[in-house]
Amino acid sequence: MNALVITFIIVGVFLVLVGVTLLVVKIQVDSDSGFKPIFQGPGKIMVSGPVGLVVIVIGVVCIGFSAVSYKINGSNASANSTPTPSNSVATASTTTPAPIAGSPSPGKLIAALTSPADGTKVSRSQGFTAHGTASPVGTDTIWILDYSGGYTVDQKAVLINGRWSALDQPLGGSSDRLPYSLTMVAALANPTCAARLTHVNETKNDYMTHLPAGCQLFGQVTVSVARP
Repeated sequence: MNALVITFIIVGVFLVLVGVTLLVVKIQVDSDSGFKPIFQGPGKIMVSGPVGLVVIVIGVVCIGFSAVSYKINGSNASANSTPTPSNSVATASTTTPAPIAGSPSPGKLIAALTSPADGTKVSRSQGFTAHGTASPVGTDTIWILDYSGGYTVDQKAVLINGRWSALDQPLGGSSDRLPYSLTMVAALANPTCAARLTHVNETKNDYMTHLPAGCQLFGQVTVSVARP
C-alpha cells in the first residue's frame, strides 16, 4: 500500500466523520436554540444539513478511490512477482531465484533435487549432503552453490547411475549467530560455465553476484543451521 492510497484513506475517513458531525450538530445563530455556538461573539457558525451530506459523499469517494487504487496495484504486484524454483522435477528452463546469463543446451537434462527437505536442521561445521536424480547430461555437469542475493560456489556434484550428490560444508562463518537459514541451489553447467565455476571456486573469494553464461538453476532448498 503506497503513500497516496494511505493519504486518500485518511482524508476520506476524516471527511466522513466531519460530515456526520455537521449533520448531527447543527449550530444555530438564534441564541434560543437548544445548541450553543462553538465560538461566542459575532463569529457564530451556522451549518446546514446538505453541507454535511456533501462532505460525507466526498469522503466516501476518497475511500472508494483508495480501494480501487490498492486493488489495481496489488494485482500488478502479483502479476510481476517471480516464483522461485522448487525441489520438484524440473527441466533446464526452471525459473531461478535471481537473473542469470545464458542457458545450457536445451533438453539435455531432466533433474530433481530430492534432499534435504526445506527446514532441515543441520550443523554448521558438518554441513549436509544434497542428493538428486538426473538423466544423462553429456558434457554438462551439476554444481551446488549457496545463494544469498549472490552465489557462493561450493562444489561439483558426483553423478552415478542417474543419481547425483554433493557435500555443502561448512555453512556460513563461525561468527554467524545460531540458528540461521541458508539457501542452497543446484545448477546445470555447460563446459564454459563449469570452467568459470571451477576458477571461482579456486580463488579466495568464491562469491559471484550472477551466474556465468551457460549455467541454469533447477533446484533450491533452505535449511536451518542450528548446531555448531
